[in-house]
Amino acid sequence: MTAKIAHAALMAAALALGAPAALSAATGTGEATRYQKIATIAPGQAVTLRGVVARITDEDEFILADPSGQIRVYVGPNMVPAAPGETITVSGRVD
Repeated sequence: MTAKIAHAALMAAALALGAPAALSAATGTGEATRYQKIATIAPGQAVTLRGVVARITDEDEFILADPSGQIRVYVGPNMVPAAPGETITVSGRVD
């Protein structure tokens, strides 16, 4: 089965690489975090996703992939603080 890019985009409020609270939750040093599957999210929903950076599409946007699918993540006006192949956690609202 081929993963499809979700028709929605995630407006990332926090990246694990740049947000200490999200990072501690993702690494188990804080409160446990539940990660949603990309295939199950809906527009307007606040989510926390964990996946691999599939590719960088712009200086402030990338494609995040998990086993259920892919989604475009916008982190503007910041630059993407990760490289393709890195596993990261993002939190934000689905646009």
